[in-house]
Amino acid sequence: MAQHPKLAGELVHIHQSPAYSMVLRSESRQDWYFTMLNRDLLIVRLKQPFVDWINEADPSPVGDYLTLESANEDSSVFLIHEFASEEFESWLESCYQPLFDYILGEWYTDPALWPQNRTLELFKAWCELEVHSMVMDYVDEPLVDDGY
Repeated sequence: MAQHPKLAGELVHIHQSPAYSMVLRSESRQDWYFTMLNRDLLIVRLKQPFVDWINEADPSPVGDYLTLESANEDSSVFLIHEFASEEFESWLESCYQPLFDYILGEWYTDPALWPQNRTLELFKAWCELEVHSMVMDYVDEPLVDDGY
């Protein structure tokens, strides 16, 4: 059993496994299990130009236009290579295209509606990117592909 200095007094134990795991004791005396994943986390939020495109490209507009706030109510989140945050610009340059295509496809599945010139510069102009290197799994069950 090891003690982490920042969690002293709260840490029950840490054990080594393929992923770093620990159990914290809360004030209610329940044990909370965390596993640090060997991934970084990328949150993609839409900027106004993306929302403008969504509204303009809509092949059958009905009702109100989509707002920036409503477009970002449930942002896309991706688990990415665990060291991507350290050299993010380089990683992004090599990986942005499938991300951009996926996010466009969340709005319109017909690629004919998508911008023809999907450059890294356009992706950055249309999307706010937020990267986190500390990704903890709070669920004491295996990760599974839900088939979506």
